[in-house]
Amino acid sequence: MKNDDFINKNIALVKNIASKYSNSRIPFEDLIQEGLIGLIEAKKKYNPQKNIKFSTYAYFWIHKKIRKFIKNEKKMELTEFDDNVIKNICEKEPYKNTEIKFPNNLDKIEKDILKHFFEKKMPLDKIAILFDLRRERVRQIKQKALRKIRINTKLT
Repeated sequence: MKNDDFINKNIALVKNIASKYSNSRIPFEDLIQEGLIGLIEAKKKYNPQKNIKFSTYAYFWIHKKIRKFIKNEKKMELTEFDDNVIKNICEKEPYKNTEIKFPNNLDKIEKDILKHFFEKKMPLDKIAILFDLRRERVRQIKQKALRKIRINTKLT
């Protein structure tokens, strides 16, 4: 069976599964596209000798691919939100030749890492060298500080 015929035969299944995630604020077409990728993956891995209907087998792979896509999109939204929170703080606080003022609930290292990342535009690996830390640890500290800022901005 050609790929086009295969997809046309199973598109209803993909659309049905994608519709269950329509409340995720992700365009329906994107959900379908990810579902089709899951469908093709299921086709590659399907073993008809195991006495499982293909649609039952494909259901798992389509769901898995769509859920993974939604999870990644949410992470991207959080990263964009974090960046916007910092930009807003920087814009609200005048800092001509002075330090950016971060909330008091941040530790010194958290403030320093955020300043290097946002004000000096340093990548995490360079900040890691500067602070003698692993890049992953710097990323964790940055994320923790941004969560604290997010909580602080929600409270005010």
